[in-house]
Amino acid sequence: DTDTRLFGRTCCVVAHDSAATGRRAADELLKLNLARYAFLPYRQPTFWSDLRERGFCARLSEAGVTADVLTVEEVR
Repeated sequence: DTDTRLFGRTCCVVAHDSAATGRRAADELLKLNLARYAFLPYRQPTFWSDLRERGFCARLSEAGVTADVLTVEEVR
């Protein structure tokens, strides 16, 4: 789990926009008009999960909704 920007163009990597993935997930859930929303981060700290969480929560905030951020322990 490494930020691909650290490598420049010296190796093959798959680049993605984690914040946009979180925003897209929130967009889809907002269509369901749910009573509550939650984000479950990856079980270990990662930069991409943090970015997804920020994108998810930001999109919900724009819609006037808040999200609970859970932990793996809370879900078990």
